[in-house]
Amino acid sequence: MIRRSMTAAAMLLGAALAWGSDEPQVGVPQVLADDGGYESCRFLGADAPGGPGLIVGRLNATAFVREIVRLPLVGGEPEVLALGRQPDVRGSVLVWIGTEPGEEGIWLRDLASDAAARRLHEGQDLTEPSIAADGRTIACTYTANNRTGIFLLRPGQAKPQRLAYRDERSPVYSPDGARMLIIKNDQVWLMTARRWEEVVETRLTDVLRHADPAWGPRAEWIVFAAGWTEEDARVGFMRLSSRQITWPELGITGVRSPVISPDGTKLAFIAGRDETATVYLCDLRLPE
Repeated sequence: MIRRSMTAAAMLLGAALAWGSDEPQVGVPQVLADDGGYESCRFLGADAPGGPGLIVGRLNATAFVREIVRLPLVGGEPEVLALGRQPDVRGSVLVWIGTEPGEEGIWLRDLASDAAARRLHEGQDLTEPSIAADGRTIACTYTANNRTGIFLLRPGQAKPQRLAYRDERSPVYSPDGARMLIIKNDQVWLMTARRWEEVVETRLTDVLRHADPAWGPRAEWIVFAAGWTEEDARVGFMRLSSRQITWPELGITGVRSPVISPDGTKLAFIAGRDETATVYLCDLRLPE
């Protein structure tokens, strides 16, 4: 069942948040979709076709396919945009991993255009795509011989360009495209480079198992899922300037794919597995 409306209490929640705090203020999680199979999510901005909304990857167990679905935040009906997994969106540009037989690889589609989707790369060695600010460069996790790294893909490019190959994975471009968050050894790292051949990696987290990092709109805050195991993973926020981490009390564990809306006023995440996988939406206030 898709939940397309919030309770009156939820609609008033933003006004009740503690605006004077130096920590992120997160409202009570509201169910946006609870029909199961949800695996990852990304926010679709208000200026994009069909926005504001969420782009989610979902396993449709009834049809035995993986789908890329657009979920409206308020009103409207869900729309299947493609068959595949691990979507990312920047403006109106959508990328994903094709999963149907003969359709494997990295696909790109402009939601503002009637043009057909294009396959940029065949095969299954590239996963977890992230779009840069130029809307063309795509960072991916490259996997070969039990090793992972970050490779860059561009339309018309003969083959992916190696950026780093030291067990990095899960790249996420910053809003300006100048930096990336990555996962390495189950920790969140910040990757920067004056030129892409001169990569500098800085570890941001420690101890717990971290996954699914994402940026806030001004790149001052990041969000991730972390816990001793996947089952007890919670939402964590970090202010990059101080490296201070905040763990909001949401009453939900087993969290994955937390994301912050482009305007910084909403937090979305997925919790549960398989038929219990649910998409949650919260009001959010990030300190300046």
